[in-house]
Amino acid sequence: MNDSLNIKELAVTNKVYAYGDNSYGKLGLGLKILYFGNDKSFEKNDRLNGFNIISGPKDTWFHPLGKINKIKKREFLPTLVEGLHDIIKIACGVNHTIFLNKYGRVYVAGGNYHSEIGLSGKIKIRYCYRPRLLNIGNIIIQIACGDQHSALLTDMGLVYTFGCNIYGQLGRRDLIENRCASRPSFVKLRNVKEVKCGWNHTIFLTDDGLVYGCGDNSYGQIGLGRRIRGSSIPLLIENIVGIESIACGSSHTILIGKDKMYVFGDNRRGQLGVKMNKKGIGLGDNMDYLINKNYNIYNPLLRNNIHNFIRADGGEYHTIFINKKRQVYGCGSNIEGQLGFDNTEIRIVSTPTLLEDFDNIKEISCGKWYTILVTFDGNMIVFGYNWSRCLGYSYDGIYEPFCDRRFTRVITAAAGLSHTIVVNKEY
Repeated sequence: MNDSLNIKELAVTNKVYAYGDNSYGKLGLGLKILYFGNDKSFEKNDRLNGFNIISGPKDTWFHPLGKINKIKKREFLPTLVEGLHDIIKIACGVNHTIFLNKYGRVYVAGGNYHSEIGLSGKIKIRYCYRPRLLNIGNIIIQIACGDQHSALLTDMGLVYTFGCNIYGQLGRRDLIENRCASRPSFVKLRNVKEVKCGWNHTIFLTDDGLVYGCGDNSYGQIGLGRRIRGSSIPLLIENIVGIESIACGSSHTILIGKDKMYVFGDNRRGQLGVKMNKKGIGLGDNMDYLINKNYNIYNPLLRNNIHNFIRADGGEYHTIFINKKRQVYGCGSNIEGQLGFDNTEIRIVSTPTLLEDFDNIKEISCGKWYTILVTFDGNMIVFGYNWSRCLGYSYDGIYEPFCDRRFTRVITAAAGLSHTIVVNKEY
């Protein structure tokens, strides 16, 4: 009995599944899906990568060997990503994906137009259709993706960044006048314990609870005030100490401490959990967020952490929190059901509100307009807009929490703009 059990335990493996939009090969499936008909911009590079360019309808799969399979638009089911083993963390950008295994090695897939997956060579690599090892000389413990940039945190508290640097989101002094970084290189910041990326900004948390930000500040998302449009190097966000966790949405930021939290950035639909009227202050009703032009919070706004939040994640216009009891709260836009409330009745939630019936949530991940929850017992719960079938079903959307029974031992899951990656433990 014991021998057979040990053999079974040795056979356990973490398998990676992907579904949704596969533009630029970001699912790592070695396939190409065109959602919008012919796209001539892909032609030259696809021929270099062995793809046959054949005119066809918008739901055509292009196989590396030239074989074409027409499929229905609403049948994008979870598909095994081959060649990956012992994956424990995933990060999804808009058109790229990063995979991290338990040995600290990093694999990348998807678009590389702005060097967001860090691959370089004599010939410009614009796409990577299957996961490829990114040669980093250090052990990586955390990964993060923005719109077109990426960050890797090492076990020594150092951060590599690469990709688009138009807004200075890479935080590297050697790139002040460069728009992209084709090779991963260090940010001059030490003792970092957490790094998060918004679409065009990056936030760093150090061991002593201090927070630094770089990149775009047009919405106030790096907390440096109204007059500073951005920073190309990490700047200390002053008068903030004791932070234990950080989170970024597309253009907003949340800092969480033991009994307090700070919020700043884009709040046009209440995603920071702050009610504002048309003048940008005080209280307002739901419609204020749809027409309000003074929705930005440029300086960190102190809030009491009355719900004991310990972690958060953000989409474009929504934010999801987990508290110490492992309950889930949400705020911001619920127009696409991304908060898990009935969207026919609740469209904007301007303060963090409890999503009932959950008390064992281990992990959260927010896509642009959808949300993924992972429980301690390995279940995965999804809700929101099913754009490009990022939820893996044929429905237009899932507007209330839905447990995806196709996965029963989920280790981790990540939501991107319109694609999803799931790591499931299997025998």
